[in-house]
Amino acid sequence: MHKQLLIFSLLVCSNLFADTAQIEAGRKIAADGNEQGAPACMTCHMQNGEGMQEEGFPHLAGMSESYIVKQLKDFQGKNRVTDVMTSLVQELKDEDMKSVAAYYASLPVISKPEKSTSQVKFEQGRLIAERGLWNKNVPACFSCHGPNAVGVGESFPPLINQGKIYLTKELQAWKTGTRKNDPGMLMKTIALKLTPKEIEAVVEYISSLSSTQTAGVK
Repeated sequence: MHKQLLIFSLLVCSNLFADTAQIEAGRKIAADGNEQGAPACMTCHMQNGEGMQEEGFPHLAGMSESYIVKQLKDFQGKNRVTDVMTSLVQELKDEDMKSVAAYYASLPVISKPEKSTSQVKFEQGRLIAERGLWNKNVPACFSCHGPNAVGVGESFPPLINQGKIYLTKELQAWKTGTRKNDPGMLMKTIALKLTPKEIEAVVEYISSLSSTQTAGVK
């Protein structure tokens, strides 16, 4: 019995050490880049993974490790294409991706609601997020991304704390096909059914959601 407990304790300690080492490796890449020439992630995603809303660089802190790895691989495979990330990730090895993902997943979520400037857009966006547009077969955003858009599992990331520019850009990417890494083409199908005004409204609402308080026009 004592021998079994000792083996179990050693395994736990070994796993913790491995996790800590991987997170530290990810932190170094995020801060300094890697030897293959990949630049520091913090340049765009900031020191604590909070992103830069005004530039459209997303919030990464606290996101699912497996989701981040998938996105990086999809950038490499050009199932998701952007002017910045598609070229930068080519210098990341698989182990680098896992380390960076482990690092950002280990960070606490930073609440970054943006101000909603239009009550009309806010209310229209709230209805789309909470109820969908059933006359167009568009499901509620919350039905997949969870209440308050906090994310569900590995396939449906949190939308909360992402800025208006990023959210708009991604919905447009689904529409145009420069992003095509969604399960069963779900997001492409939805985005194609949304008008520019509906996209503007749902972005207005979701970008104003807070991790710590009820959303509202501020």
